[in-house]
Amino acid sequence: MPDVLFPIWSALKLTRNQHLHKPSALPLLIIFLVLSTLLTGQTINFQVTSSSDTLLEGHVLQLNCVLENIEAENFENPQVSGLIPISAPQQSTSIQIMNGVTTRQTKITYLYMAEKAGKWVIEPLQVQTKDGKISSRRLSGRILPNPGELPDPRFPHIRKPDLRPKQPADEPRWKHNRKSYRL
Repeated sequence: MPDVLFPIWSALKLTRNQHLHKPSALPLLIIFLVLSTLLTGQTINFQVTSSSDTLLEGHVLQLNCVLENIEAENFENPQVSGLIPISAPQQSTSIQIMNGVTTRQTKITYLYMAEKAGKWVIEPLQVQTKDGKISSRRLSGRILPNPGELPDPRFPHIRKPDLRPKQPADEPRWKHNRKSYRL
């Protein structure tokens, strides 16, 4: 008999004075509780959300990918149009054990900047697991012109990069302010 069932088996054994008492439902209750916790399956969840569906030029879109109770074997970066990446993906993992049930959550966050007025699209993401592939839904939205070059209130320190080609200077600026000292 397995060691896990030993306490249950010993609770079910009859003692010599037990025939004088009413049968107890406690051993059956214990068996029911143990079996219900062993048979509970973990639900898996794969969710992809964006911080907004409408952006101004130069504002930031935050893309969150949440994997619950999924051990991803292959997770590729999203295919995006209309947005430029401004940081590497940031990943955090949390594991929670409550009453013997383990829940694992992995969150991957991407930051993108709205390039120019038009439309942005994020193609469906796919995760390869032991049981097969899981896909998310396609996300899309609009990018509106930003007439006053207003900074994003959620990320005020991030500015739209100046993508115009720089004109070469005739002389480096430091040569004009150069001082020489003789000893």
